Amino acid sequence: MKTSRPNRIVIIDALRGFALAGVALVHMTEQYIASAPTDNLMEVTNGTFDNILSGIIGFFIMGKFFALFSILFGLSFFIQMESAANRGQNFAGRFLWRVFLLFMIGYIHQIFYKGDILTIYALLAPFLIPFYKINNKLGDTHIGMFFT
Repeated sequence: MKTSRPNRIVIIDALRGFALAGVALVHMTEQYIASAPTDNLMEVTNGTFDNILSGIIGFFIMGKFFALFSILFGLSFFIQMESAANRGQNFAGRFLWRVFLLFMIGYIHQIFYKGDILTIYALLAPFLIPFYKINNKLGDTHIGMFFT
């Protein structure tokens, strides 16, 4: 017997995978060091080619993948909240539970890698809930003047 699953938006999953691959690429160029590296490590690993490549990756790639990943986090929140609202359910409690789990995963990860972003997402994510229902007309009026 086949159970019905909610339709997934494949392009969002593909973008999320692309963003994760980019974040992994950036971490590889950082040599997975989130804190200040020792001087003798930098002497061995940062030659002229390494510095040029690091500059190119930093300028063209690094911020873009982190920004894309953050946008997709917010978009996923909106999709989950909107889908639950369309079914007449409140998703806030379940979202907070998922955020708590995300925090725990991020906290464990942060023990090994000091540049973890998951804990930051988890700490800021609860603030999305009260802003979910804000009237968009107010935002269009004030923000729109900057983009016209």
